Amino acid sequence: MPLLQYALTALGSMVDEVVITIAPDQTLPSLRSDVQVVVCEDLLPDRGPLTGIFTGLQCARSEYAIVIPCDAPFIEPELLRLLLDSRHGHDAVIPVVDGRPDVMLGVYRKTCIPALERALNSDDFAVSAFLRHLRVCYIDEEQLREADGMLRSFFNVNSREQLATARQAFVIAQHP
Repeated sequence: MPLLQYALTALGSMVDEVVITIAPDQTLPSLRSDVQVVVCEDLLPDRGPLTGIFTGLQCARSEYAIVIPCDAPFIEPELLRLLLDSRHGHDAVIPVVDGRPDVMLGVYRKTCIPALERALNSDDFAVSAFLRHLRVCYIDEEQLREADGMLRSFFNVNSREQLATARQAFVIAQHP
């Protein structure tokens, strides 16, 4: 199963639309979804991970969007609910793990678009530059652990070793 399918499954019935942002000329594997899937090509390519958030917010119909990485197979729906429930009165809800904000797993409001565009059109693509212009609700590790005890939602597969770890975890989960 493609890693992206795990992300779609984690969203479950929480959303009525999924926006997948892709790099120019990127193709997607076959995916299953019970909701509408919209595929949007990056509007400002080659500018780092904030490009996907910017493009996704531009393409989304909803005022708020749950942003999740496509390479995180263990995202807990309960953690997504925690983030979504914390959105009111904020432009963004960002988890903080190991003392660092994780902007690739959060909730964003369309009001973030101007700050994202400024950041992406400057020489400073740093997340901190973008976040300081927003009303951000940071969710600390203690709160995150209430929804995802082992913080597995933040495990990403970016190497062969991490893929092997993820596969082993699935084997253990299926055959305890």
